[in-house]
Amino acid sequence: MVSDEKIRPRLVDNFVCVRLSWAGMQRAKQRHGLVGTTQGNQVLLDPDGKYLPDVNPHGKRYQIDGLAALLDRVHDRYPGRKNDSADSAGSNRGRDALRLEWFFAGRFGTGSGGQLTGNFISRVDRKPLAIVSGPIPEMLRDVKFLRRHLREFVWERGAEDGPARIVVRQFEPERRDLATIELDGSSAEQVGQQLDAAWLAYMVDRPMIARGYIDNPHGNWLKNVMEKVHQEELQVRDLAKRGTLTAPGRGEGE
Repeated sequence: MVSDEKIRPRLVDNFVCVRLSWAGMQRAKQRHGLVGTTQGNQVLLDPDGKYLPDVNPHGKRYQIDGLAALLDRVHDRYPGRKNDSADSAGSNRGRDALRLEWFFAGRFGTGSGGQLTGNFISRVDRKPLAIVSGPIPEMLRDVKFLRRHLREFVWERGAEDGPARIVVRQFEPERRDLATIELDGSSAEQVGQQLDAAWLAYMVDRPMIARGYIDNPHGNWLKNVMEKVHQEELQVRDLAKRGTLTAPGRGEGE
């Protein structure tokens, strides 16, 4: 839904999505009385964390046109609410600023049966896992830096003691570390370049799920769609091998 041509332009720079695990969803339902809410529902809050006026506080699954109209009403009510409060020193001030901590896997619990770990989400989302260990430097809270790199990875908090570093790991088709990035003494530009290189290396080998649907006789009714998806996956892999694949988060206000 978020990639739909009607929805995506309305989300750029103005909305943040935080994934809730199953256990986190249960706690949120108890805390806020969200009876009947599921993880498939969209719940929108204002910049202060309060429910939007005239919006179902329990959330619902909106159709494209309904969600587009709702986002337009939010924009009208809260104009200019953008996450661009980073100053030249790299600080991330203001109540609208992004926080890397919001996006750590397991932040809201590990889910039913402990499945929603960074490992699990990385496999499902087909993104490499970025494990942040040691003290978190300000560059990882800088809005411009986060806009560039948040969507490349699933993020997970590693050990809080020890050296500040990011380990980028893939799990399929084989488990291996794509990069170990030391943060002490490194500039945001240097760290960003290493993150981009690790993401690109992953995209060369990223598992392609469309083939599995095509080969499954129960998925024959999706064959035409899956063939198209498979060809797109091959194009993505080819661009990655050439080093010309554009990472998510690029070309938007840069």
